[in-house]
Amino acid sequence: MASTTLKVKVFGGTPPFSLKIMLFKGNDVVKNINKPGSFEMTLDDLSGNYSLIVSGPNPMSGDRKTIISLDETEITLSPDSDPNPATRTGKVYMVQYFFKA
Repeated sequence: MASTTLKVKVFGGTPPFSLKIMLFKGNDVVKNINKPGSFEMTLDDLSGNYSLIVSGPNPMSGDRKTIISLDETEITLSPDSDPNPATRTGKVYMVQYFFKA
């Protein structure tokens, strides 16, 4: 079984509401997590094809940005995935990764 680490680093303050992380295997939601800001988490016991969505608001400041990255040591990202790492500077964002473990 494979694992990967998701890192989300928020700059420019605190987001006005939680970030949402959803991990899908096929059509099934495997994880549905909310985080208040920057975090790092390990996704364990992975086997098969997955879709990972990270979405949320950036802080309200002018220098706002969020950097999302996924460790590719034990997984293979699909070319259809967003860039890894992904930097988002707008008011809100959604990043999607497709991978095989």
